[in-house]
Amino acid sequence: MKRQNKQSEQTYRGGEQAGHGIRWYWLMAVVGVMVLIILAWAMVYLQFHDRDESLAARQIETGAQALAGRLSEQNLFRLQLLEGIARDPNTTALFRLNDRMALREREDQLTQIVPGVLRIRLLPAGQREPDSSVMPHLGYASLELMRQAEKQLQTPPAEVHQFGSAQQYVAMVVAVRSAEDETVLGVIHAAFPAGGLQDSVDSVKEYAGRVEVRQVVDRASALVLAMAGSVPPDQQQPDGTLPVSGSIWEVAYWKSSVGKEGFTNDLMLLLPGLVAIVLSAALLLLLAEGMRRALKKDQYSILELMESVMMGKSPTRHMARLLDMQATLEILEHQAREVRTRRIERRAKRKRDAGSRHGITVDEDLFSASDMAEDSRSLPPVRTTALSSAPVTAVPVSIFRAYDIRGLVDDTLNEEGVEAIGRAVGSEIYEQGFQTVVVARDGRHSSERLAEALVRGLRGSGRDVIDVGLAPTPLLYFAAHEFTAGCGVVVTGSHNPPEYNGIKVVIGGESLSSEGIQSIYRRIQQGNLLQGDGDLETRGIIPEYTDRVINDVSLARGMKVVVDCGNGASSVLATQLFQQLGCEVEELFCDVDGDFPNHHPDPSRPENMQALSKQVVESKADIGFAFDGDGDRVGVVDASGKIIWPDRVLMYLAMDVLSREPGGDIVYDVKCSRHLANVVLANGGRPLMWMSGHSMLKAKMKETGALLAGEFSGHIMFAERWYGFDDGLYAAARLLEILTLDPRSSTEIFAELPESVSTPEYSVALKEGESDVIMAALDKQPDLPGARLLRIDGLRAEFEQGWGLVRTSNTTPALIFRFEAEDEDALNLVMDVFRNLLGQVQPDLKLPF
Repeated sequence: MKRQNKQSEQTYRGGEQAGHGIRWYWLMAVVGVMVLIILAWAMVYLQFHDRDESLAARQIETGAQALAGRLSEQNLFRLQLLEGIARDPNTTALFRLNDRMALREREDQLTQIVPGVLRIRLLPAGQREPDSSVMPHLGYASLELMRQAEKQLQTPPAEVHQFGSAQQYVAMVVAVRSAEDETVLGVIHAAFPAGGLQDSVDSVKEYAGRVEVRQVVDRASALVLAMAGSVPPDQQQPDGTLPVSGSIWEVAYWKSSVGKEGFTNDLMLLLPGLVAIVLSAALLLLLAEGMRRALKKDQYSILELMESVMMGKSPTRHMARLLDMQATLEILEHQAREVRTRRIERRAKRKRDAGSRHGITVDEDLFSASDMAEDSRSLPPVRTTALSSAPVTAVPVSIFRAYDIRGLVDDTLNEEGVEAIGRAVGSEIYEQGFQTVVVARDGRHSSERLAEALVRGLRGSGRDVIDVGLAPTPLLYFAAHEFTAGCGVVVTGSHNPPEYNGIKVVIGGESLSSEGIQSIYRRIQQGNLLQGDGDLETRGIIPEYTDRVINDVSLARGMKVVVDCGNGASSVLATQLFQQLGCEVEELFCDVDGDFPNHHPDPSRPENMQALSKQVVESKADIGFAFDGDGDRVGVVDASGKIIWPDRVLMYLAMDVLSREPGGDIVYDVKCSRHLANVVLANGGRPLMWMSGHSMLKAKMKETGALLAGEFSGHIMFAERWYGFDDGLYAAARLLEILTLDPRSSTEIFAELPESVSTPEYSVALKEGESDVIMAALDKQPDLPGARLLRIDGLRAEFEQGWGLVRTSNTTPALIFRFEAEDEDALNLVMDVFRNLLGQVQPDLKLPF
């Protein structure tokens, strides 16, 4: 291949239109840069005596712009927060009831939770009387601002009222409108401390002149709200003014007068300038040589991949030396895989045709020209009749759960049964038009032999298998997207005890759940299983996955991270992944051990997070991450050792995603905090509550085109920049990316997110089927007074002060509970409601709360 490339290069050079090489263009660039440096040097030399004045002018302008931007951002944040409250159905409902007592109670609540506010007032439309009953007083200026909010669609700008008095404050007013016809139901009047304006002025350091924040009604009566510096004696009018968005304020600034420097210092530019020219020329020439070598290596990579495409060989992963070439290499690599997959599929088809000639019955009527046609993606399905109508082996129906297949090893789940499941999954994959499937396993003691049985079953159905070995479940999902058309099976018991194990299945990029899993069971029972002899390829996936993550995620600074893998499958790569991202990593239980000797690998349980919390504090780490047994869930601990539950992590991730994709959908499960919806709304997104379960959330994401989804148990799925599957490792990397852009500690950052008093998940174990009976009885109970009932998944009752949830577990025969409220008293009240409710339908049920 290198000899061919050399010959091609010689032929090219021998032509009449040889053109110029990279070195020639870079030499011209060096000459051009040197000319520019000399010209710039001359301009600086001639104008150097004016530099101090220009610097001072830029300094005051920059400071004024920073101040105006800070105030504008503050106004925008407050306005979005108030508009989110105004759009809240609970707010509009209160105004429709016109219950002044209820409005007052809501005012007190909002005054407590809205950051930095002095007082929130909820006033019916048409309020025309001042109010001096509470501080600060409501005057005629605020009444006029309210009138503007009611009369016009746009929110009026912020103003400072009662200027010069001890009660002066920043007033903001937002109208509360009916969602049906935009009728004004009332207004929200918020008073913020005016002292924050002077604090904002003082926070911008080293003003070279004077700056003022002024409230402008007309130019002759501008009020100075905050200031710093002094006005030059010979100048009364400002050198410039900048508007402050969302208000009637402006930032005015005056430049300071500076003395003229002597001409002697100008000569000091001669030597540095000469050194700069020489160093610039040398650096550009070195870059030219490096670019030429990198491009040459990438040319060889392209030729090797083209050879793989033409020959149908399995492509080797190539990383571009020039980043701009990476997309080209990935496209060629993908095409090479598709060519190879089609050749394998054609070979498999020839085997099946040969099998038909030797006694396997094939329904000829199901073949057509379109069935046999190939396209650039995959072969269409060819339907083969079942070989037998009798079940291959007895597999208990109890192991076929809502999200996966799971049972007790060597009892309900054994090698013979797993092989039968492999044949059924392989048959289903073929029926849906696919040929190749990826297989992975976790680190449980039983996983290796069960994975071998699974591979036997898949190959026995005629499917070609790519075995990636021991790997977390997200890497199986990744490999299924990269190596096949999205088909993969992983042997994993997830977070269950060591004596359990299970199987998760992905076909065509969709995780099987509910009916899809039951269809696998029916195939086994009916003997509707294909027979063949598929190929087996063993292939590593960790380097490719790691490269994909570090090419997508970029950290602005280093972080000290504690990683707790719980002796699960994430142990094989978590440390090296975060180290390659630039983190200092401290390990906790990062050796694969199927006995899980340190703690259960389930970050949704507080007791399993205690070791991580302690280690983060002792190590003075920036953050801590805990992963479950198969790595598709993540738990987070901030720098103070506090557990940050996944619904609050989802708030922070949603704010980041929506900053780039405003208006996007964010999906979350019924166990998440109701503050999550408010945060999504305040940041311009659309919150969508849905059923618990990673399969359910992924299906809803695909249906709605959502950018992000997550559930309280720790499954987090990114569709923005990622594949849409649940991946604890990638979610942790994305969280680090956002945290490194903020100089504050993780404790300070998460403290700003809204939080109520809440409980973890409570579970009540029951007999098989008993939970469904109890939920059916609850559905027949009358509505709860003062509650909004949601039956998306179980029963979620939302009250003014909090909410409670009871639902059937999809993984075990149990009821799941969770509660959240504004304070402990309200939380106890909500739990009392559920105690009474459960007592009416199952008096002998022992509740854990």
